[in-house]
Amino acid sequence: MPDPDFDFMEDFTRRNLRGLPPRPAPAALEGRVRARIEAAPRRRSALRPAAVVLSVAAAAAFVAVPALVARHGGAGSVFDLLAGRFSAVAVLQALWTGLSEAVQGTCESLPRAWCAWGLAAVALAYAALAGLGTAAYRLFFRSGRRGWSALS
Repeated sequence: MPDPDFDFMEDFTRRNLRGLPPRPAPAALEGRVRARIEAAPRRRSALRPAAVVLSVAAAAAFVAVPALVARHGGAGSVFDLLAGRFSAVAVLQALWTGLSEAVQGTCESLPRAWCAWGLAAVALAYAALAGLGTAAYRLFFRSGRRGWSALS
């Protein structure tokens, strides 16, 4: 629920601060800030390919690992060993087993083309989610205004 006192104070502060004359920055500070701004996009752009590769690898592992483990039965012994010591691992073991059996049964019962189209749909949905997240970040945090006020 909006607080009228807070809204009034926010509007009052905004009006008064906008009415102040701009103050020039010291020359040394301005040069350092400009240098940092110009260097920042190059530094961030080097991380983008790594983030994309890690995201694709995580999505592929999320889709492929349960089927591979169910086919080869390799993770069962690890879960059995840890389930005796930690109760949360027993829950994870039940979830993992159910997920891997469901994925294996689904992949065996469907034609390969359907599985390929399903994986393509998951990849497309993942890319759309990443794109929407990027757009939302740029809309809300890269513009000068924050939050829902960036939409008005």
